[in-house]
Amino acid sequence: MGISALSFCLARPAWKAWTFAALLFCSAALVHIILDTLVGDIWWLAPFYDKPYALFTVPARFFPWWLNFFLHWSFVAELLIWMWAIRLYRRRP
Repeated sequence: MGISALSFCLARPAWKAWTFAALLFCSAALVHIILDTLVGDIWWLAPFYDKPYALFTVPARFFPWWLNFFLHWSFVAELLIWMWAIRLYRRRP
């Protein structure tokens, strides 16, 4: 979807703002799914194959359940993306 939005953006200059927003949305969705693949169950081959995929598992050690994700090493990747985005936002003119 992102590639089609980019090609549409280049083909029709009058619609650049709309297609850039669509490209940004599709890119964010793809990054979200890729990051969820690290420790969350993602059905990449659905509906053809009913099997979740995750590269790592988060062991259930703490209560409440969400502490398991906050205290897992994979949460650092999410924090780095946030810090990078904030840095880019503050550097713009």
